[in-house]
Amino acid sequence: MLKEIYIECYRSIRELNLELTRLNVITGHNGSGKSNTYQALQLIQDAARGSFAERVVQEGGIPSLMWAGSSSLKRYNSRRNIELILSIRDEESIYELRAGVPIPVPGSMFLLDPEIKEEKIWLGDKKRPSALLVERISSTLISYNPKKEVTPLVLDTSESLLSQLRSPDHHPELFVWLNKILSWRFYHHFDVSKNSLIRQPHPCSRATILNNDGSNLIAAIRTIYEIGDEVLFKKYIANAFNGALIEITDPTMSSVFDLEFHQDGLYRPLSIRELSDGTLKFICLLTALLSPRPASVYILNEPEISLHMDLVDVLADLIVQVSDYSQIILITHSSKLKDKVMFYVDDASLIELEFGKFGTAVAIDL
Repeated sequence: MLKEIYIECYRSIRELNLELTRLNVITGHNGSGKSNTYQALQLIQDAARGSFAERVVQEGGIPSLMWAGSSSLKRYNSRRNIELILSIRDEESIYELRAGVPIPVPGSMFLLDPEIKEEKIWLGDKKRPSALLVERISSTLISYNPKKEVTPLVLDTSESLLSQLRSPDHHPELFVWLNKILSWRFYHHFDVSKNSLIRQPHPCSRATILNNDGSNLIAAIRTIYEIGDEVLFKKYIANAFNGALIEITDPTMSSVFDLEFHQDGLYRPLSIRELSDGTLKFICLLTALLSPRPASVYILNEPEISLHMDLVDVLADLIVQVSDYSQIILITHSSKLKDKVMFYVDDASLIELEFGKFGTAVAIDL
């Protein structure tokens, strides 16, 4: 379970430290740093996947990712360079990544790529020199377990050690964090428009995890019915939609499945192409959170968007139930969703992001 997230020098965030519990609700006004917190966590997972540079360039390049505040208030390292710092801590150790603008290479056109300056892993909950297990300085790896060992490497300086040294035997500290981070699941936006992938028929194979875009929804529901908690899934659908039932059909005995939505008062079932946007969005969220292979951490960004107020009650109950076995980081604008979750769980962490003195995000632990 994540215990702490630290973000420094990222867009509107000059410095942000979040202490986490099993269930966390992050709120705040527009522009207070909620989306940047979500995106910073995605950057950490991209680093583990080996797509850190690609994500940075998609967001405008490393210069545009740095803190956007006054230059007189920016933090510099010992070499007078500004660095983006992303750090996470769990019950066992701390992982930290520092990235910045690369040293200019004459003739190169990749000026927006990031350069990872340092990576470090500490054992325990403090960044003490004696607890340092491994560090990367540019292309040099220094291990301290059991004794200091310096290893020059040929590394891609725009990508993390986690994605380049995947050996459980030689680098177990990196391998452990790699698998922890890759187990996170992010759900922000499901495209439920009429022409979206979710609504289109396509070949299905067993899916123990719902894709981030929901494109394998029908296969994921059928997988829950076969190896997951079918009873619980159907219970939530019935509670949300007045006794409704979802069936997955394969009338042609092919790999293309279809969805039938049965509800009292309708003379025929509705197909996935006929469902309302809010109904389909809720079904996606339910399928994601009732995965037969639960995530270690679910990061949900404004899941209440396009949902009817009555569905927010059901969603809150679902989130609370899933938090029994998975950590939840919920970013929301909805006061109703926030209040319902906090009502159900006394020890949930409520964090409100506000504008600080210099316009940067400040966490107010409520």
